Amino acid sequence: MAATKTESSALLQESGKQAPEMTWRVLCTRTIVTNMVLLSLLQMLDKSDMKSTIAGMLRALELDFGIDADQEALLLVISALPLAIFAPVWGLLADSYPRFRLMIVSAIFWGLTTFISAFSQSFALLCFSRGLTAVALGGILPISQGIVADLVPNVYRGRMFALLTVCGGAGAGFALLIATDISTETIYGMRGWRWVFLGIAILSLVAALFITVLAVEPVRKGKTPTLNCETVNRSMSYMANVPTFALLVLQAMFGLVPWSAFSGFGPLWLQYSDLSRDQISLALVCFGVGNGFGELLGGLLGDIAASYAPDTGRVRVAQVSVLLGITWVVTLFCVISDAAKSPSTVMALLFFLGLTGSWVGSGVKTPMLAEIVPSHMMVSVMGVAYGLEHASSSIFGSLVTGVLAQHVFGYDTSTEDVAHMPQAQRRSNATALSSSIGWMMVVPWIICLFIWSAITWTYPKDRDRVLRDEEARAAAEGEGDNGVSPLPAVEEGEKDQSST
Repeated sequence: MAATKTESSALLQESGKQAPEMTWRVLCTRTIVTNMVLLSLLQMLDKSDMKSTIAGMLRALELDFGIDADQEALLLVISALPLAIFAPVWGLLADSYPRFRLMIVSAIFWGLTTFISAFSQSFALLCFSRGLTAVALGGILPISQGIVADLVPNVYRGRMFALLTVCGGAGAGFALLIATDISTETIYGMRGWRWVFLGIAILSLVAALFITVLAVEPVRKGKTPTLNCETVNRSMSYMANVPTFALLVLQAMFGLVPWSAFSGFGPLWLQYSDLSRDQISLALVCFGVGNGFGELLGGLLGDIAASYAPDTGRVRVAQVSVLLGITWVVTLFCVISDAAKSPSTVMALLFFLGLTGSWVGSGVKTPMLAEIVPSHMMVSVMGVAYGLEHASSSIFGSLVTGVLAQHVFGYDTSTEDVAHMPQAQRRSNATALSSSIGWMMVVPWIICLFIWSAITWTYPKDRDRVLRDEEARAAAEGEGDNGVSPLPAVEEGEKDQSST
């Protein structure tokens, strides 16, 4: 076992030594640049349509369909839960079929279902169309991450994943800003929220056209496995026997709940807090800008920490990010009692929440996932992880936050315009929303701190196992095989380790 550990550590150190020699000129090949630009633009559009548009439209939907907080939470869940269910399916398909072709199918289906949302005449039809849209969106992120993993070496993955996340955050922030600003307005005889959906539908079809014309399918690392029941079963069995995978998914299931709670009901809280429209827009911009810089900073810090401490560096970055996030949330929702009296403080806190609380995804979790599974399982693993994470965040983030606000903290739905509501009702609703959001952000993040401590013990062993499996797989392919990529078995890896 000592010999194997030494070989694995030497391999990691060798990859770290290659990082300074890898120049940006080498990374800026036509394939990498073209694909990264397309993926970044697609991420902007994807995140703008996931829940950001709905979050900015909630007040308009209250006015048009007369829905309450429970129904708003239900719509947010319907807009995300099918995505979580179908993400593993997209991942399994992407490990065996051309990934950009799957993205084209997804984008076309996405555009057609969003057209239905734009012209929905009932709340039930809107829920149905948003559920279909979520099915289409389930493949965008895991397929993109799998393509990035094949495009760039390990030492640059954190920054490239961060770039995708930043672009997604920029798209989400812009869509949230536009949806919040115009959703209640009437433009050329049609509500503003319908125009937002119509614009996204058109852009998604344009994105499918750009991918068809410009995308370059990257060369996969290793041979492509045949998609059949045996392959799926062995892949799932392998992931189930990797403790770090289970822990990373578990922490993400808790870690995404705060962001789901805030993105779903944060804009509504700002509207009830007696802030002007310009102040709400500026507050959302501050959060979006902070989140964008935070993702880039998280990717950079994660890569640097991993180069100095391969076993624990990224985990420490995650723990610091979670602690800082808890600090800003407590200050924002507990210390500040009236947001309208200190809007500049609210904006500053939202900026720092986005800047420091967003390091985990691109800088820690995604690069670690890419290191603990074989390359030929990359997209299916990303899809399973993505599905489980967003299922949890949809249910516990959006749904529970809405239920707490209405049934525990006394949120009172009204069809009146916010400006015309009694001040006491506005403040009561703002307090109910801030209380529910605060609880649903702090408690899950505290749980995440303990899970990251456990990952410190399991990650090095699982990463070294994959390094050995990849070496064995490359050797088997070099000798010639039957054309089917062999799937690693955890039990065999353990036997090799003990025999060494």
